[in-house]
Amino acid sequence: MSKRINPFMLFIGAFVPNWLLIRPEISPGEKLCYARLCQFAGRNGIAFPKLETLAKELACSVSQVQRNLNVLIEQGLIEKDRAGLQASNHYYFLEHRWMSEEMSSDVECAKVNNQTCSDMHNQTCSDMHNQTCAKKTGLYNEIESKTREDLEVLRTSSSAKPSGRIEKRGAREIKPTPLQKKEANPPLAKPVKRGPKVSELAQEVIDYWCSKGFHMHREDSTAFEIAVDKINRLFAKTLFVDFEVSEHYKGKWDMSDVRKAIDNFHLAVNSLDHMPANKKWIKKTSFNQFLYNPRINTKYEVEKSLFLKYYLQKPELVSKSRVFSANDMYPQVTKIFENWWTKSFSADRWALDTPTRNHFIFTGRKIKTFIEENKNRFLFGTNVEPMTQIARRLTECFDKELRENDSLYSIFNSSWLLSEKTFTERLPRYLIGVKDMRLSKEGKATESRYEIVYV
Repeated sequence: MSKRINPFMLFIGAFVPNWLLIRPEISPGEKLCYARLCQFAGRNGIAFPKLETLAKELACSVSQVQRNLNVLIEQGLIEKDRAGLQASNHYYFLEHRWMSEEMSSDVECAKVNNQTCSDMHNQTCSDMHNQTCAKKTGLYNEIESKTREDLEVLRTSSSAKPSGRIEKRGAREIKPTPLQKKEANPPLAKPVKRGPKVSELAQEVIDYWCSKGFHMHREDSTAFEIAVDKINRLFAKTLFVDFEVSEHYKGKWDMSDVRKAIDNFHLAVNSLDHMPANKKWIKKTSFNQFLYNPRINTKYEVEKSLFLKYYLQKPELVSKSRVFSANDMYPQVTKIFENWWTKSFSADRWALDTPTRNHFIFTGRKIKTFIEENKNRFLFGTNVEPMTQIARRLTECFDKELRENDSLYSIFNSSWLLSEKTFTERLPRYLIGVKDMRLSKEGKATESRYEIVYV
């Protein structure tokens, strides 16, 4: 004869709720499918098993599982959401009227039947009622206020288990879950971290840094605390030890020095005319790295601090660089100057050095400014773009000047194109001197072959 066992909390398996168990509209296979699907659901209430897995767990075919799921969807018990190709469907559990009907009958039964539930606060009744009622979501709103309070007491008393306790029930040991341990021993609240005290002078430096559009560290961060300390050490003359004994140091730091360094740094970050040409890395510079970065492996403090670098001098113009090429904003103008240069000076276009090409690029920007400042003096045609017209006129201007004075060939270079004298004297004088650009006798502007007219 086989040995007797106690099945109470002995097995782990799928649980069919009583409200679903008594419904004749659902077949036993569909009820079992709903129960196994509930077992797959996590804390968020979503189940996403594969059809093959459900078929294996229920010992039936995949087509039978699909039919069971379709019936559950039609009855409004679950909802299916397609997750995408080659992904399992997501199943959501829906609140149903059958749950409320069963809940109402359970409550009436609990009030009438004094043999099974004589005392609502008894621990044995708490376990039984908690398993059948307390875990049913969305049902407390339909119960009377006193019954709701009783159920809350039962739920609290059933879930409050001492930490570390091991209960022996039946044939196995049941340990408290991690959630029960966390509820029994709640973590202590972390203290709120407050930022350091900021002096008026340090706050003025921070405000000026932020006014230039640069990012500042959060006030509750360690980086902000380090930044405030560096500012205080700067004005206390203890941040740069080696530099403050050099000949460049005037004896003290004040707010004007900080503004000068930040202004020059802002020029280097935002101006396309100034170094560095590649501004991607410098835009990511934090305030701590700007003041002083001890991680740079060098013995000179000037190389560790962008503050000192831009305090001593302004950023260099890209047009003077022999390494970096400037950002070409008007390539059609640059191409005109390159073709004119190779034709007039018998140079290879592809052999142009970087400074010469940078001069052409910055001349295009000067032309743009010239057109905006003199838009009331000149009328431009519609067939050719205005910048292209001025670029061609500028090359004619220099061709004429070089033909009239051969000695200029020995000293002429590409930097003449973007000089102030070119755009204030040479180019306007040449444009005014062209006959077909003057006003006609009738007072109307006449268009030349270059589509530009002087008013």
